[in-house]
Amino acid sequence: MGKKKSAFLLIMLMLVAVACNKDKEDDGSAVRDDFLGLWQCDEYDQNQQLVRTFQVEIFAHGSNANNILIDNFNLLGQGYQAEASTSNTTVTISQQVIGSVSVNGSGYITNQLTTIELQYNVDDQSGMPENISATLSKL
Repeated sequence: MGKKKSAFLLIMLMLVAVACNKDKEDDGSAVRDDFLGLWQCDEYDQNQQLVRTFQVEIFAHGSNANNILIDNFNLLGQGYQAEASTSNTTVTISQQVIGSVSVNGSGYITNQLTTIELQYNVDDQSGMPENISATLSKL
């Protein structure tokens, strides 16, 4: 009976070890390259209750291993890029000016690395800063 009990415990320990060994997409971790590519952006402007959909492309920043560039950020147009830093699943958009628009915000990548949720502020100096919620879906 002792050998059977030991064998049973050994098998249970192996099953627990295998069950706890998740792959990268399931373990809640991400690297900068997971953010890169073409994304559909569904944007909700909390001040004007305006929903719009457009595409953004995320590129690797050339000189910083953790940073990305979000092209067409806030539908400002191609070539208008927000620089953001990534750390695991989070993304941070530090205060910066794109064209004549001031932006900052943060978010995270989720849903097995296929969705980015962002919250950001946009101030075009019109006197009505906007608080934006955006969901980016990987294309």
